[in-house]
Amino acid sequence: MSEAGTWNKGLLPWQQEPWSRLCHSLDGGGLPHALLLVGAEHIGKLQLARAFAGLLLCEAPADHLACGQCRTCNLLQAGSHADFKEIAPLEDSRLIRVDQIRQLIDFANKTASLGQRKVILLHPAEAMNVNASNALLKCLEEPAANTHLLLVSHRPSALAATIRSRCQTFTLGAPEQESILGWLDQMSTGREQSKSLLQAAQGRPQVAMGLLDETRFKARQALQLGLDSLANGTISALEFPQLVADLELDDVLASIVYFLESRVREGSLSGRHAGRDSFALLDDLGRLHRWVLRGANPNRQLALEDAAGRLAQVL
Repeated sequence: MSEAGTWNKGLLPWQQEPWSRLCHSLDGGGLPHALLLVGAEHIGKLQLARAFAGLLLCEAPADHLACGQCRTCNLLQAGSHADFKEIAPLEDSRLIRVDQIRQLIDFANKTASLGQRKVILLHPAEAMNVNASNALLKCLEEPAANTHLLLVSHRPSALAATIRSRCQTFTLGAPEQESILGWLDQMSTGREQSKSLLQAAQGRPQVAMGLLDETRFKARQALQLGLDSLANGTISALEFPQLVADLELDDVLASIVYFLESRVREGSLSGRHAGRDSFALLDDLGRLHRWVLRGANPNRQLALEDAAGRLAQVL
């Protein structure tokens, strides 16, 4: 699906219900100044946010969708809309820095150039460093007129409580498997491949789509094999890092967290202290993952050996 499509009719099949909720808030005049969209990673939150930004700025929306043809829609697709600003980590960083938030504030304080609204999209919100969060807080406490701030977050718990409390949280639930498979069927060779992709992606639809590339698919399969092998005791923690050598550390950590969370939900952990230990491990892995996303560079081998060893213990 093209990037441009996310500005108008690029909704994913499982997004119709949350989209209706957003449009209901807009129609009823209850749309807040700051909206925090939260949900699992790789389910299309950013795509939904971009589509909603397009609707807010469109000059001729129809049936709660941006028209895709007016002047503002064309400017959005060209990346040159004067009343829209997108904030994300710069290419050489995994952080959103205070200078970027200062630019956001300057933009918010200007009068809209083309219409009645300005829209700011910030993602992922947890990528803000401490100074950036503090600067954004001032913007949230004194909202600019006719300006909507859309924040997207995979891990809202990593945001300062003062930020969360000044936004209206909008939660996107996990999509149903059948809906994801139907979407994947349009790009895969058929249902069997779609199922294989989704299994390798641990149920995350946009990861599954990325696995249409054979090399990435094999790397993800190796990761799943490694996790399953840890669970049944056929490999040691020392062997696990080599199985996932082709994947980024942050990706492996996120997958371990997802794998363990799934086991907790299923109630399949054994051992008297497994539940307590699993939550402690989830906390530690989440903390390490956030550090890596913010630019930390721990010893990969040691970090993965430790994570794999503790995972094997609780499984």
